[in-house]
Amino acid sequence: MKKLNSHTAFCKLRSYRPALLVLMIFLSGCFDDSDGPGLSNTSGYYEIEPVSFSFQSSGLPTLSYTSSTARIMYFFYKADEQPEAKPLFVFFNGGPGCATSSGLLSNNTAPYSLDKRTTAGEPYATNPYSFTRLGNLLYIDAPNTGFSYNVVENAVDQSVREEEFDAQNFNIYLDAAQFIRFILRFLNDTPSIKATDVILVGESYGGTRAIYMLNLLLFYSRYGDGSKIYKDSSLAEEIQDHFESINSSLVGQTVPPETIAGQFGSQVLIEPLITGQYQDDLAGAAFEEPDSVIYQIASATGTTFTPCAEEGCDPYENALTFVSDTAQREIYQYDQDAGFLDELEEFALQGLDTASVLSTIAGLDVSLITYLPPTYRDNAYRFIETPSSDLDAIMNGERFENLPASARMRLRQDLRRLALANLSESQGAGETLETVLGALNPWDAYLVQCNSSAFTTFYDNSAIQQGYQIDPYTTVDGELFLQNLALVDTFITDGIYDLVIYSAVIPDSIKEYASIVENVEWRIDGEDGYIDVYYKEGSLEDVTTPASRTIYFPRYTSSGHMVSLMQPDKFRNDVEGWLAQLP
Repeated sequence: MKKLNSHTAFCKLRSYRPALLVLMIFLSGCFDDSDGPGLSNTSGYYEIEPVSFSFQSSGLPTLSYTSSTARIMYFFYKADEQPEAKPLFVFFNGGPGCATSSGLLSNNTAPYSLDKRTTAGEPYATNPYSFTRLGNLLYIDAPNTGFSYNVVENAVDQSVREEEFDAQNFNIYLDAAQFIRFILRFLNDTPSIKATDVILVGESYGGTRAIYMLNLLLFYSRYGDGSKIYKDSSLAEEIQDHFESINSSLVGQTVPPETIAGQFGSQVLIEPLITGQYQDDLAGAAFEEPDSVIYQIASATGTTFTPCAEEGCDPYENALTFVSDTAQREIYQYDQDAGFLDELEEFALQGLDTASVLSTIAGLDVSLITYLPPTYRDNAYRFIETPSSDLDAIMNGERFENLPASARMRLRQDLRRLALANLSESQGAGETLETVLGALNPWDAYLVQCNSSAFTTFYDNSAIQQGYQIDPYTTVDGELFLQNLALVDTFITDGIYDLVIYSAVIPDSIKEYASIVENVEWRIDGEDGYIDVYYKEGSLEDVTTPASRTIYFPRYTSSGHMVSLMQPDKFRNDVEGWLAQLP
């Protein structure tokens, strides 16, 4: 890669042609590379071409889809020292439909922090807890979140935009596949770390995404030939091409999952959803136990919690609604008042939407980021209409009641966030991206924290309506997780103040897979924790079943859902110590 200093920007067009697919990659700008020629910090967009895929399963109709063009925004920071010798951490938030840029990128893992409590009144500050001490960092905004967006012909037609929010663009398998495409192409374009270890770091639904990414990678040939529920032949070819390019002995051979795990063999999951509906069901039951955390919150706030007594009442939703609406506590960080995290997230969003701040974070003038200004976005879309109208239509439509309890809770949180955003003022008067770059169409936006239309489509789309178990809360998640765990070293956070992902039930939720596991034991040693998973002999397909695997499960006694925000020093140190102990 051409070396540039921090006062120079460039746009470079490259072609990548695995299996006759053409990727147009635009890389925009770089930071100062004081280590000389080699790896540089970069940010910009990759454009992912339309992808054809299908769902097939016994007793269900085969469904074929083609996705729309996706322009995916990323930020890359090289390691502080010897970057070519360090692993690549790939960070992503969840939702689904929520941004990484306003999440993990802003919340004390990258070189810059947008944590309001640590910036001394400024929009951002240098982050002393940056993961660049451990390795190279890649942050990816999922399609239609953060700065990423999709493109379709005739986007001005609302009926066209409505059709875009279906399974061809938003489902857990395609979501994972697009992230894999992005990572492989980024590695191909960055030869000095092409074969480096890759560590997936996913928060919340990001944990679900990591599960599907790893399963697609490890068992790619079965996803390529249609023997799995999801068939994506071009992805399988691209994975094959990648491993052939870094190991010529693999040319023409199906790459064993053990070999793939040699590069993609570690995951850090922050308050993750890993066993689907089992987690919420067990959490709801725990919340109704005498002297549960919900009763303790009620006592501390002088309120009264009434457990479910009527048929149809969901204990999980009932408890979280009580905490948020009656006790007025933050369900993601229950030792804080409701809205605590919303205000911090809004502060980060204001910073990212300020041209000077984003230029610092991205390392170049925002007007030079290819695909960001309006001139590239005539056919871009984020929403069906606008954020508020889309959310209003969902909340007042028939599909709302068909969503899982956790999804309904998330949408109610979106309502509160939207109200806060409408009341807030920009940090940089006259410097918003719209002021500097120009206005966009009402159905587009420079920055989106959580996209309600994308989120809802993951739970309600034509494939799910036809009977396919592909919503984020399917218990298939845990089956794939346990299959991956046989080969992938795993770190899961235990944030004690999180009610949305109530980590205390994660060990028991794994026990629900009785056909795979013999037993699950949770060990606590101070602030360290471990989950020992004992497998039933021969219970896994496509991989040798181990006798047992241990998950590192450290406790975060000041954290809820957003561990990197609340305890960034401990989080980074725990990851560093865990990696040092791996074989």
